[in-house]
Amino acid sequence: MVIPWYALLALFTLTCAVIGWITNVIAVKMIFRPMEPRRFLGLSFQGVLPKHQEHFAREMGEVVTTDFITTSEMVARLDVQRLYRALRPLIDETFDEVLEDLRGRLTEPQRMLLGDSVVDAVRKQVEKEIEAELPALAEQVQQQADQIVNLTDIIADKLVAIGPGKLEELIYRVARKELKFIEYYGGIFGFAIGLLQFAVISIFPIRYSLPIVGLVVGTVTNYLAIQMLFYPRQPRRLLLFKMQGLFPKRQDEIAMELAHIAADDFVVAREVFALLSERMLPQGRVDASVFEQYEAMLTARFPAIKQMLDSMLTPEQLDEFRTRLSVSYAKLMPRIADALVEEAADQLDLRTILTDKVAALSKLRFELMIRGLFKQEELYLVIYGGLLGFVMGAVQLGLLLLSGRV
Repeated sequence: MVIPWYALLALFTLTCAVIGWITNVIAVKMIFRPMEPRRFLGLSFQGVLPKHQEHFAREMGEVVTTDFITTSEMVARLDVQRLYRALRPLIDETFDEVLEDLRGRLTEPQRMLLGDSVVDAVRKQVEKEIEAELPALAEQVQQQADQIVNLTDIIADKLVAIGPGKLEELIYRVARKELKFIEYYGGIFGFAIGLLQFAVISIFPIRYSLPIVGLVVGTVTNYLAIQMLFYPRQPRRLLLFKMQGLFPKRQDEIAMELAHIAADDFVVAREVFALLSERMLPQGRVDASVFEQYEAMLTARFPAIKQMLDSMLTPEQLDEFRTRLSVSYAKLMPRIADALVEEAADQLDLRTILTDKVAALSKLRFELMIRGLFKQEELYLVIYGGLLGFVMGAVQLGLLLLSGRV
């Protein structure tokens, strides 16, 4: 039976459109599935992203710390005066407790020397000195912050820990429209390939080379589909249509989604500041060497206070005072750390910061960022496009054989 040319044309184009759509759906799914290695005919298969999850996690961590935020920048954005005001109640409370404890251990003549006027003068001098030193202290913390808390490692570890299933969900939250675009355009390009190849075999006797032609055309068309995700970067008019790449067109929308994901799941301010305070603030009882450092600082900054303590207290009382201070310090530091973390986290609106930063990226930098994250997946989609074209060519050759036109 000879199939009429118009029926064969319809079969070519519709079959290729369906195969193109289905194959691209499968190709997109193969980015994520199977999540665990599977064996088939002696070969091992695994989704591209699960297989390279650690590499992707590292890339994502570096993107965040390169383009969005670092630990040092988070520290730099803090208002240190507000931090100090948040700590003042704790410091005053501890100061009063230590003072009362000290007074309870002094003789009457010693207590007379430590009157309220002396204590108030000492307190004001210490507060004035601390406030003057806050900017330098904040700068010192900022300079060390990235080495103490490496945000890239934190993000990479979290991305690996959530597993490929959750990672797939997050990527779909950001790029669902773009992935659907690739699937739909598999059908559109499949239709176009069917039309082109029907025209080719109607003019040139190259029927048995159709699978090879399909391989070349399928590779090119999938490559073009990916390029259409990014180009043109700026809106362009073509006849009556306005054209722009999907990613540049949705940059603000993607910025908001990326910022929400990063701030909610990966760059959690409380976790970062908690880790920073844990590693920078000594916990527990302080030893003699720490006290020696504090006393050296006290002598340098407040010589009058050091002289007053030395003249008021006996060596035995000084040793006991150090012991009591160590106990008070051990009780105070966890509370200071908690207060610092809460106040610092409340000061930072990471969602807004990250949203503004992604939205402010140039179209070129935004493209490089997205393509840098998905460069492996992009390559596999192009390869799958070539395989799709080969399959379509083979199907078309089969149709020709059945139609009796070969």
